[in-house]
Amino acid sequence: MNKQSSLADNEINFESLSEYLTKRYPDREILIDKWPYLFKEFIDELYKHGLNTIGKIHKALDRTKEAFGLFEKDFPPNPVKDSQYSIEGVGIISMRLLDSDFFTCRNIILNDVAPEKLEEYRKHILPERE
Repeated sequence: MNKQSSLADNEINFESLSEYLTKRYPDREILIDKWPYLFKEFIDELYKHGLNTIGKIHKALDRTKEAFGLFEKDFPPNPVKDSQYSIEGVGIISMRLLDSDFFTCRNIILNDVAPEKLEEYRKHILPERE
């Protein structure tokens, strides 16, 4: 087994997911230390939806990369200046685009976007592959 496949099989937890997201998005702000309870809830929600390994998270983020990019361009976190979402924001919004039932317990920006508009972004999600 090579290092890449063993990493993909790693079960997510606070440390493994924060390390993965930090490496995947090195140019984005990290808010995990500021709001650890939100990150814990995010992990719980990932488990609830069967996304319990780094490999599954990686595939989901790859599938939603274009949809998230378009969404962030249209709905930046701070419309007054060029801004981007934190690593947690990328994860939460991407998963919510992938599954409309994801993280509905939290009022996030997607709650303010018309369902028809969200469907436009979802058209850019790649199909699931093995």
